[in-house]
Amino acid sequence: MTSRGRWRSARSRRTPRAIRREIRARFRRAQRRRTAQRRRTASDARPTPRRCGTELVKIIEWFKPDVLIGAVGKSPGCFTRDVVQAMLKVQSAKGAAGGRPIIFALSNPKTQAEITAADAYAFSDGKAIFGSGTRFPEVVVDGQVREPGQVNNFFIFPGMSFGAMSCGAKTIPESFFMVAAEAGTPRQSAHPRRRRPASPRLSACCRRGAVANALDAHDIEVESVVPHPNRIRQVAENVATAVVLAAQADGLAATTLGATKAEVAAELRKRMWTPPADRTRPAAPPNRRRSTVNLGELSVCERDMAQH
Repeated sequence: MTSRGRWRSARSRRTPRAIRREIRARFRRAQRRRTAQRRRTASDARPTPRRCGTELVKIIEWFKPDVLIGAVGKSPGCFTRDVVQAMLKVQSAKGAAGGRPIIFALSNPKTQAEITAADAYAFSDGKAIFGSGTRFPEVVVDGQVREPGQVNNFFIFPGMSFGAMSCGAKTIPESFFMVAAEAGTPRQSAHPRRRRPASPRLSACCRRGAVANALDAHDIEVESVVPHPNRIRQVAENVATAVVLAAQADGLAATTLGATKAEVAAELRKRMWTPPADRTRPAAPPNRRRSTVNLGELSVCERDMAQH
């Protein structure tokens, strides 16, 4: 019997205890291989009543966050004036390193939002940068029009799937979503066996996020954190281009669509479906005209059936 055969027979004789031990060991190894993005954002310190209590204001004072994201779904208005004021105090205490607090109320529908756009601007004296899961109407703050952006994943997934399918990506790691959404920096591959320095073309593409790159002058003027939904095609093209470049740099693309960002975007534009300009409904054929019925000639039961 070969060594490989002996290894297989020994493996088949493993006890359930040994199998559980190996599963736990593999789980621990997988935890150690968490991606760099997770390690940067993960925190093992959790709020407890002993340290900062369970009230949201106390938690903000303890952790001093820059961004407050609400996804409760069942507690509308839970971002009160005290909560917003606590976010302002955190930023002012940071001095030059501080900025404007970012508050996202992502619960849907609008009636379940943690805070409305008008209250977010009023409680913060217009200093908050606000986004919501359901689009709120524009608000005038100190004579300036604000258009709260609708923070929704529809900015990411159409372009993500389009780019991955166009280049035949073998898998979609989490790093693709970071490239698509945020102002990225040169990063390594999410796969430990494929780690390599980021290519220059990928670094240039990631200096600004694909979605953020679609913001125009009007979006910035009205302080919308995301582009207007009427430019979703442009956003999808930016996201798909970033995904293809990331897949090619990581060796995950089965098909190379171009060597530069411009070449990839041009190729994707050719493959993008465009709805026809004339979308009017064709007229019904002459033989399919609707018949008319004289309801006065029908009984009460028949009249009710004809009307419904």
